[in-house]
Formats: sequence, structure tokens, C-alpha cells
Amino acid sequence: MTRIILVVFEQRDGVIRQSSIDVWNRAQALKQQGDISVVGIVPGPAGSADEFRKITGDGDILHVDEQGLELCQPQAYADVIAAAAREHSATVLMLADTAFGADLAPRLSARLRASLISHCRSLSFEGDHLLCETAWYAGTVSALLTCEHGTAVLTLAGGRCSASGHDRPRLVPTTLERPEPSGWNPVVEKLVSASSSTQDVAEADIVIAGGRGLGGPEGFGMLESLAGLVGGSVGASRSVVDEGWRPHAEQVGQTGKTIAPSLYVACGISGAVQHLAGIAAAQTVVAINSDPEAPIFRAADAGIVGDVFDVLPKLEGLLREKLAGK
Repeated sequence: MTRIILVVFEQRDGVIRQSSIDVWNRAQALKQQGDISVVGIVPGPAGSADEFRKITGDGDILHVDEQGLELCQPQAYADVIAAAAREHSATVLMLADTAFGADLAPRLSARLRASLISHCRSLSFEGDHLLCETAWYAGTVSALLTCEHGTAVLTLAGGRCSASGHDRPRLVPTTLERPEPSGWNPVVEKLVSASSSTQDVAEADIVIAGGRGLGGPEGFGMLESLAGLVGGSVGASRSVVDEGWRPHAEQVGQTGKTIAPSLYVACGISGAVQHLAGIAAAQTVVAINSDPEAPIFRAADAGIVGDVFDVLPKLEGLLREKLAGK
């Protein structure tokens, strides 16, 4: 019997999020484990056709762009996605472990009477059972959970996953039978985006993050300069956000955003376990700290013991010389 996986794509202002594309690629990889079909769904607007050209893999992607879905109305989105899951007999629903996914997953679990497993780091099929590895207690404990019966709703923790093939999915504009929009209880009337020229820290390939070791909000000017040079984004530890030095949108960690950049540079961050849980999927971690015993060094691939105010300007200077020589 064919298993159907439904991948929920998150879009913001018509732009499909990279975290959702990574989930789609991980679902595609599961097809090697048996008779599995993958279907995607994009509720709301998805901008131009170029957005879908970023996606590779075999399967249909349902695009549901109707009145009432222009903004992210959780109840409306849950109705639409649940209707798609029933129509396609999906046994597994997969979402990225973002604020969007954390909001929708329990709603979908309730509507579909499905099991809910959050923060999955890896998953596989063993016979008829779905096995999910998830992290507890800020990543200090790993648990292997199984869903033996019925439908499962999963949120997948950050982790870049490249496409393995060159096929293009088929885009299917779709209208689904569901409750009338008048029955929804919208709470979002307007979305106002903060003005920023940098990429969301959860989507960035390079993140330059700072902690209390920067001494105050003025210390982040160095990070912004370096991030601008390498095309990255600025991140922050929880203590920095609690002090009001940086906005919560930049917070990295268990109570902020779980990220999976190719390069993460931690500047003046001690490395609390909650912060380390948020960068576990980073490919390369570089730590700069004046304390050689800081926990961040145990999670780093490379470390520099020194004053961040001395190290960062020199590092940026070397990078500028390197780039100028090209």
C-alpha cells in the first residue's frame, strides 16, 4: 500500500521559505524506503512561477490561493490543509519546525485525530512503523518515537537538505471542499513587516551572532558590518534579546529560532545549552570568546580565544583584502 506524505509549504509575502523546501527534500529522500508518494501544498499566494522553480522532486504541489488566504489565518490554513490530507489520504503530514509549523501542527493533529511529534531531527520507516528521532531537554536527550497507527503530524527541526534529483514537481491550482470562509474566525487583519535589508536569520546561509560579550547594542555594529560583507544575517543570544539590545526576531536558541546555516559565527556567546540546541544543525560553527572554558568551544568546529573587539575587525579586514584581490 502506497504511503502518502503531505508536505506543507510556508510562504511569506509570496516567497516560499527555504525551511519548507528542505522538508520537501527530506520527504523526497524517504521515497527510497518503500512505496511512498509525496504531495505538497502551498496555502495562500506564492508570488511568481519562479518560486516553484526553486523546488525539485517528483510529485504534485497543490496551490490553494483563495479569498481569505491572503494572510496567514491559522484556522483557515488548518481547514485547507486538513481537507487536502483527507482528499489525498495522507498518512504523514510534514511541516518545518518554525513558528508557522508550531502553530499549525497541533491544529492539524486535532482536526485529523492524528499523532503529533515535534522537533524531529531524523525519521525513517521500519516496516509499517514511522520512527522519529527527537530532542528533549534542550537537546541533551534524544528520544526515538514511533507512530504505529493512523496519521502522524510532524514538525522537522532545521537542517539543510539538498535536492537529489532534477525532476520538477507538477503545480496544481486547487480548490478544496472545506468550511465556508465566513465560518473562520480570523485574527489577522494586516501583517506589518519590520524594515530590514537582511535575510531572516532562520533562512540565512551565514549567521554572525552576538552575546553579552559584546557589552551593549553598539557592539553589534561590527557584526552588521561583517554580515553585510559576507551576505549573512545577524543573530543574537537570549540574554541579548532580554536586555533589549536586539529584536526577538534575531534570537537563536530553544526559545528563539532553530537554524541550520552553512556557517555560524558566535561572538561573545558563552554557549548555554538552550542556545546550543538552536544551532545543532549548523554545518560549521566558529566561536570567538575571551574565556577558553566557555561551553561554546565544545560545540565549535573552530575557535578563537580572544577579545571579540580585537578579533572581528581583523577578521573583516582580512576578508576585505581577500575579496578585493579576486
